[in-house]
Amino acid sequence: MRMFTKQNRGMLCVVSIILVMLTACTNGSMSITQVKELPQRSAQDVALQQARTTAQKELTQFQSVIPLMQQDGVDVSLYQQQYATDQTMLRNAKSVADLQSATQQLEDQMAPSQLPLAQALAKYLVQSFHQEATNWGNTHQYQDAYSGKSYPYDFEYLAQPDDYGAGSAIDDDLTTANNAGTLDQYQSVINEANADMTLLHAMEENVQESQTVAWNQFHTSDQQMMQYYHATAGMVIVVSTYDQALRLYLNGKLIQAYQVVTGQFYRPIIVGEYSINSHLASTLFTSFEAPGSAFYFPPTLVHWAQGFSDPSLGYFIHASPWRDDSQYGQNKEFPHDDSHTGNTESRDGSHGCINLPIGEAETLFNRIPIGTNLIIY
Repeated sequence: MRMFTKQNRGMLCVVSIILVMLTACTNGSMSITQVKELPQRSAQDVALQQARTTAQKELTQFQSVIPLMQQDGVDVSLYQQQYATDQTMLRNAKSVADLQSATQQLEDQMAPSQLPLAQALAKYLVQSFHQEATNWGNTHQYQDAYSGKSYPYDFEYLAQPDDYGAGSAIDDDLTTANNAGTLDQYQSVINEANADMTLLHAMEENVQESQTVAWNQFHTSDQQMMQYYHATAGMVIVVSTYDQALRLYLNGKLIQAYQVVTGQFYRPIIVGEYSINSHLASTLFTSFEAPGSAFYFPPTLVHWAQGFSDPSLGYFIHASPWRDDSQYGQNKEFPHDDSHTGNTESRDGSHGCINLPIGEAETLFNRIPIGTNLIIY
């Protein structure tokens, strides 16, 4: 009896398949299984889903503030009844118009016109902001070979030691509101928390966008922030902390971009919207820190300084000639090797200012008028 090798068996299988196919063709009964494409969602379906997601987000927010009010000793029975009514309304909503109406109703009842609701909403939004910043930062970190440490890319949004970072600022403001106990104070915290979350989300989107878009190109995340702050006309400076880039826009069009160095991990830059409020061709910077502090620096003459924010806080765009011109741009706010001058200030980010090479700082100084909008995110 002849033995079939693996090769023989393979050939027999191929012949058998060909015979079956030929027979099927001859009988006219051969069928080819076609892969069906999944039906594409219509624009109406997409709009419906988006509207439902928005309404559900508002409902979840309302649900979350009820136990916070209860913790403060507020009788929440009416709020719980309203929540049950809202659930039914959202469940019965079938059209985009229904969902938009439900969203508007939820927004209206969440408007902090009453102190207990405003207090709970402020607390909830601050907690949500901290949670988002912490969770995102835990999964998006820079592995710094120079220092051997890891740093979250969104450290500007965290609550840092010595009361630095957006997280510390909003905690301070919430404490102030709790002490004052006024509706206006809580409304201010609510606005601040919403703005901080918008900035944080824009930074997160910028991280994704910058995987394919160079630092010196137009960024949609920049555009979103300009639209958010209604700063689309005239000259606008946008600083991306992730890209370590300053992008200059005129009427929404990118006209120039510079690589920068912003605040280091423990002395982060302040995020938000500001305006240029001073021009100093040369000025003497003195440290807020005492001698012996890791953040102390001796009195330093600085050129081409453009101030922003509260003047008493000392935030500027300025030249930093102690840095090598090649040591600007992405990740230079973290510890790195720049020992060309022997000045240790060059080996880390700034103390919160926006640093530029001296030539570029002068160019920008001469181009930017006082009052120019500045957005940092």
